[in-house]
Amino acid sequence: MSARRWSRLGLLAAEAVGAAVLTAGVCWAILALLAGEQSTAGLIGRLLGADPGGAAAAVAASLGVPLDWTVAGVDGRLYPITLLLSGSPLALLAAGPLVGMVVLGVRTRKGLTVAGAAVAAGGYAITLTGFVVAGGALAADPLVHLAAPALLVAGAATVWASVGILAARTFRLNRAAVVVAVVAAGVVVAVPASAEPSPGGRVLPFGGGASAPRVGYHRPGVTAELTRLRAEQGAEPLVANDLWRGTPSMVGTRSKLTGGVPGWLRQHAGIFGLADPVGSLRSVREQREPTGERHLWFQQHVGGVPVYGSQVGIHLDRTGQYVEFVTNGAEPALDVRSTQATVLAGDALRTARLAMPNGRLVEPAKLYLLPSNPEPNRATPTVLAWQVWLTDLSGGLSNAYFVDARSGRLVYALPKTAHARDRRIYDANKLTELPIVPKRTEGEGATGIDDVDDAYDYLGDTYDFYHSRFGRDSYDGKGGDLRAFVRVRSKKDEPMRNAAFIPDDIDTMVFGEGMTTVDVVAHELTHGVTFNSAGLWYMYQSGALNESFSDIFGEAIENYSKGAHDWLVGGQIPGGALRSMADPTIYGDPAHYRDFESSCSDWGGVHTNSGIQNKAFYLLTQQIGITKAAAIAYRTLTTYLGERARFTDSRVGFIESANKLYGKGSTEAKEAAAAWTAVGVDGAFEQPRQDCACFADESLAGAGVDGLDPQGPGVDAVLAALLHVRDLFSAARTPALAHYEVVYVTYGQRAIELMATDDDLRRRTAHAMQTLEPALRTVGTAAGDSTVVSQAMLDELSGLMNNYAAADVAAGGGGFAERIGQELDRAAFDQMAGKTVNEALAFLDTRVG
Repeated sequence: MSARRWSRLGLLAAEAVGAAVLTAGVCWAILALLAGEQSTAGLIGRLLGADPGGAAAAVAASLGVPLDWTVAGVDGRLYPITLLLSGSPLALLAAGPLVGMVVLGVRTRKGLTVAGAAVAAGGYAITLTGFVVAGGALAADPLVHLAAPALLVAGAATVWASVGILAARTFRLNRAAVVVAVVAAGVVVAVPASAEPSPGGRVLPFGGGASAPRVGYHRPGVTAELTRLRAEQGAEPLVANDLWRGTPSMVGTRSKLTGGVPGWLRQHAGIFGLADPVGSLRSVREQREPTGERHLWFQQHVGGVPVYGSQVGIHLDRTGQYVEFVTNGAEPALDVRSTQATVLAGDALRTARLAMPNGRLVEPAKLYLLPSNPEPNRATPTVLAWQVWLTDLSGGLSNAYFVDARSGRLVYALPKTAHARDRRIYDANKLTELPIVPKRTEGEGATGIDDVDDAYDYLGDTYDFYHSRFGRDSYDGKGGDLRAFVRVRSKKDEPMRNAAFIPDDIDTMVFGEGMTTVDVVAHELTHGVTFNSAGLWYMYQSGALNESFSDIFGEAIENYSKGAHDWLVGGQIPGGALRSMADPTIYGDPAHYRDFESSCSDWGGVHTNSGIQNKAFYLLTQQIGITKAAAIAYRTLTTYLGERARFTDSRVGFIESANKLYGKGSTEAKEAAAAWTAVGVDGAFEQPRQDCACFADESLAGAGVDGLDPQGPGVDAVLAALLHVRDLFSAARTPALAHYEVVYVTYGQRAIELMATDDDLRRRTAHAMQTLEPALRTVGTAAGDSTVVSQAMLDELSGLMNNYAAADVAAGGGGFAERIGQELDRAAFDQMAGKTVNEALAFLDTRVG
């Protein structure tokens, strides 16, 4: 071969390398521009662009190569074509190879031989494959791992290059084509600012993007199924759509039951989006009404493992021949990588106890598949996890912790505590220790202690209300003991302005001093009714409904007991009312769905957003009276709602309940629909979904873990400590905790935004949380009386706060820096070194409370 030909091939190879570098550069530019967006795609852009492994994965994805990912022990596969189909801004990464192939084709078009084409395409493929492999090897993020098969990368890159070379020769492309390609790429790159956030991102249980998909989105087969039901009953079915799953979450219908329930499930599989609903759904319970109506509940399973929070209710009419209503909580498309645990239940218990050291195991650990939040046009990733349910009565806590059954990592915590006629009243007598002998039991006379006697009387009134109105035998429907501790304190010298229902194997209520008013007692016992019926999760919209139903029956039972009520929640407790149902805005709570507060505090704003249903219920009572309205609410709660119900589900439940109780199309049903419409829940508009991974998750994710000292507490221990502090914030047990919860609610999102764009700040945050772990883990506990606050802890915390202030100023300011300065001045850290953790908290109570 002549020297000239060798030289020509060398130039072609150089052009190929240049085109490959250009491809990677365009991909990096897209990631950098996406990183400025406050969206899921923006988060992914920041994560990928900050790490060589992430940038390499982005290049592989731009070529269309599937990515295998692992996030904190959770694994899955991403097919880039789904980004294009879902309209994700991340699909713009394809501009990288598009520009590269056009440039390569134009630059190599003249006099190209077969050998030259092979060198050009091969050089392009080898360069990009080398970049992807090297980037993967240099990945610095220990929690997030992305990998693409090298052979697939090489093959895809060869195809792109070959198409570019062939197109250039066929269509005689010239330098003008290069200019057009580059300009087009620039336009494409500028689009993300207006594009919808994508469904990608780090996958955590029940986490996901906070954007709402387009209204009316249905998975294939759902629209046809709803059309069938419409034709079958001759009228439009009553439907609540889950816009993210793409399936209806509630369906009011009248459909002939043929072939029994299994036959009906097969015939109407399209409603659930399940290929085999009979094989996927297992019976868990049945409710029978005196009228003959039956309510059959099923749990979704995959590979013999239940899917957490995914239940289906089939509601039959009194003849048993028609399906009248469907409650659909099934996940229609799950990405399940394994159903075999490699971590023992005992090891999971030890990990969970990092978060609640004094927790008592309520029941044996159970294995579940935890789904992430569903998104349109993709399979929903899952985590195989042990549920470890722990309760600490002295701390007023009950949480379900989830430990990855494959990696052993603590991945999630779900609250079961709701700060909220065999009666047993225990008197703590203003102490922190809980007594073991009741002060007053069923049939005994008054004690002369107001809190004890009020709790006894009002628990009796609550029991009588549920039994006389609805035939319910106690909160669990099985005659469960009514057990309450009164005059409880979380600190010896400070009354507790709180109450809670703590579900476990001895379901218990806890009341602070003066908290045993009729509406508060009824409110807390109603949490027990909810726990034993709909089981509404105590977070996000389902948690707001949980709180609202307790408010509703608190008022209804106050009216039953006293003959009147004031529409105030806790109107007679020390310090005054907590909420108003007639006008929630008086206490800063929303009264309309448009004012819904997407907060990561208080388990996603459960006490705040309860105002929306509270207002709807109040409006309904003004038209049909509180007795009828309460009957509608009770049937909705105990018959139709599933664990993850949303406001739109409760709306449909109210309407269907009114149809059943007072007649289809009755005044009561019309007023129920009108009340919900008046508060903005009309079945069409949907608020963006809440996603509260929040500060604990963000500070320990991605590059932040680089900041951890290998010799210090591990990620699980630090996360557990932060979860403990979150519990304390939710309870707001001291003035300082209440104060700092407000600070977090106000500025927490700003802190997350700053951290998400500054990996060094994320690392410093992770390291500070690790240094503070002993204090965070023990604050508010008995161990906090012996754990000492060191000068190193205070220096690390104040230094971190100053880092955030500087970052806020550099980012244009948002009032965060000024607030940090005020808080540091008020806290007086220089006076806290050497104090125990609980002494330091008491000191802060005097400074900021």
